[in-house]
Amino acid sequence: MIHPSAFSPIFHNFSCVFESHRNINRLLSWFKNLFVSILVKLIFAENKFYIPSNTIFCMKDYTNGRKVMHIDTSHKLYERNDTGIAYKIIKTKEHKGTGISLKLKKELERKLGADYDRARIYAIVIYFLIKDSLNLFDDLIICGDEDYRSVKEYLYLLFQDNKIFNDKTIKSISELRLETGDKKLRSYADDISYSYMRRALKSIIRRQKGTPLNVVKITYEMFYEKWIEIEEKLK
Repeated sequence: MIHPSAFSPIFHNFSCVFESHRNINRLLSWFKNLFVSILVKLIFAENKFYIPSNTIFCMKDYTNGRKVMHIDTSHKLYERNDTGIAYKIIKTKEHKGTGISLKLKKELERKLGADYDRARIYAIVIYFLIKDSLNLFDDLIICGDEDYRSVKEYLYLLFQDNKIFNDKTIKSISELRLETGDKKLRSYADDISYSYMRRALKSIIRRQKGTPLNVVKITYEMFYEKWIEIEEKLK
């Protein structure tokens, strides 16, 4: 009769193999999680990969068959770094944007007192971004943290007597959330505004790495012209 102890080495070896296999599975699982984490960072931080916006976050369609443009900022205008501002049109995915450098922000604050009216700066940027694209959208959704009512008022002043613009529907992202009942609705232009923040101020060759950008360069002189125009119309 074979004594049970004779099987001990066999069970011991089997246990080692099983434990080794389990460790390999753990290691593979760790690498998988690491890969997913890196991929997510590349998508949302570097914007190297492009996923159609109708699949990201399973964004619901609130357009009701209309051409809707979202415009957003990467950072608040008072923050001490560069700010990207861009629009993106739902469905067609067309986009255009600009980068406002910290140096330009300081110049606007020093010479125009823009730190007391950043809504005017935002409105002027929106004006230059959309003035040649008015036929591309029906609704304009303004996102960002500047005072929406002031931004809207300045836009109507800048587009005064422009029938095409006056026929547009303008809303804030907050109004759209309230209207749709979707409190978590995010700006469609959020990700692309970060791309313009990172690359719009770089050379033409370097800015085309990743998603190709359509950059509108806005100089201090352009800001000054429209700033004074609004000033005159407010009188």
